[in-house]
Amino acid sequence: MELVKPSRDRLPSYLDAVRRGWMGDRPLFGSTEALLALAALDQDRVLDCLSDRETNGELYFPDGSTAPRIPALFRWMWDEDGFAGNIDLRWQPGTDVLPDYVPGHVGYGTVGWKQGHGYATKALSQMLPLAKLEGLNFVELVTSDDNHASVRVIEKNAGVLAERFRQVPLLGGGDALRWHILL
Repeated sequence: MELVKPSRDRLPSYLDAVRRGWMGDRPLFGSTEALLALAALDQDRVLDCLSDRETNGELYFPDGSTAPRIPALFRWMWDEDGFAGNIDLRWQPGTDVLPDYVPGHVGYGTVGWKQGHGYATKALSQMLPLAKLEGLNFVELVTSDDNHASVRVIEKNAGVLAERFRQVPLLGGGDALRWHILL
């Protein structure tokens, strides 16, 4: 598995995963239907959304609300069969602090049919040097308190539990864990 930039030649594999139920990028597009409709009209616009390190556009939340984007770096997990998942780094220039609607500096997910192969662990380890290059002193990751697979990924990357807390309603509420990885 390697991390790759979203690209036109890899887009069909990504869209196939979306059609099979993958929606790790929901905050960018709002829904599977919206992403597929946009891809049918303008694949370059989809790639622009996944390549935009700036703050253009909005994030979409399950309750229908939106919020301004912050800078982000997107990468796809890629193996010999194609798209295997994604990972993204989010930050605000000049600070380690995030808005309360952003659940951590790093978010990742592996498609269901490729889980259990260590891809997320490897992807996170490869993303950490990029976070340091963006000036972060640490990365914060948020998991639900019952996401044991994600906990293992974070712990394998030297993550330390910072706190148990309740997610803001915008992100679905619920009990969550906040982790830190020093860079």
